Amino acid sequence: MSGSRFNFSLRRLLSIRENAERDAAVDLAVAHAAEENARQVQESLDEERAHARNALLPPPGQESRVSELQQVAFLIEQLDTHGETARESVAEAERTVEEKRVRLGETLRDRRVLDRLQEREREEWNIAEKREDRSEMDEIARDRFIDRKDANPKAGE
Repeated sequence: MSGSRFNFSLRRLLSIRENAERDAAVDLAVAHAAEENARQVQESLDEERAHARNALLPPPGQESRVSELQQVAFLIEQLDTHGETARESVAEAERTVEEKRVRLGETLRDRRVLDRLQEREREEWNIAEKREDRSEMDEIARDRFIDRKDANPKAGE
């Protein structure tokens, strides 16, 4: 072979796309972690509400003062508000994860396009290298043939 190395014409762009893909993967992992954290907070608040409700409400048949029931209702309402906020946080985290997943898919697609283009360029380069090698080998063979013919003029006639 001629000794030249394959050099992809869009190497720098491919490198940029690979970095974008890596960044998108990291962003998706961070979004997944945030979603999981939001879910844990929501589950914790739901458990806290259930526990508080059971602990604060009087057993059936027991008389309670209205003021006590109002306080229990207020506390449970506060816990419900926190729970709703947590559910909204989970929904937002789910949307963020989906956005990051779509972005990762786009970066994967962009990189694959460049990978295929690089492979085509490499194949074309290999074909050109082989063609050049064959030409060099043909030239060497032709020169040897001519050298032999010149060295032994009667052998060629």
